[in-house]
Amino acid sequence: MVFSSKEVRSGCLLIIYARRELTTIVLLELRIIEMEGLLKIRYVWFSGKRMIWQGTDSLSRGDLTSGVMAAEDFLKFIPLDESVFQRDNTMKPKLLSCLPGEWRVVTKEDWFHGACNEPDVRWTWSPPPALARTVLELMCEMKHMFPKSRHVFICPALMTGNWQKTLRKKGDVTLSIAVGNPVWASFQFEHLIIVFLSNS
Repeated sequence: MVFSSKEVRSGCLLIIYARRELTTIVLLELRIIEMEGLLKIRYVWFSGKRMIWQGTDSLSRGDLTSGVMAAEDFLKFIPLDESVFQRDNTMKPKLLSCLPGEWRVVTKEDWFHGACNEPDVRWTWSPPPALARTVLELMCEMKHMFPKSRHVFICPALMTGNWQKTLRKKGDVTLSIAVGNPVWASFQFEHLIIVFLSNS
């Protein structure tokens, strides 16, 4: 995976305005290797502020004492394995209090078994970004089996190239909540995506 603070579209060559010829050469060589089938590169966007916090930005300025250069774990700075509810403990009660009626949060056990057995329940899906594509496929399958079911999908905007296009096609209403407000704090770095799927 290549993590970048530049916006990257899924399936496209990462195009960066390179001031140095070496950067352009490296990017083109990576693309050639990928086209020959020797390597599959996933480009993942994350906030430039996260890049500063993580230490990559400092590294480009010669600072070898912050973030990952200070022997911090790289994955600690990129929470691909944490759902919205894991990243912010207050988000679950906030969301459920705003939704009308009774809603149930889908657990990992429900993803493959429980959710399909109860079609009349209103479901809230909150997968980690690394699993969002798989969970989205399960949610769409359930929506297809039970057209009158209702769903809310909530996920941080990480790895969106894998799932966001499908989600926006299926959803009735899409909200993108910027960081730095009472709902989604600035230390979360990437915006929050909430999509509603109602009755067909």
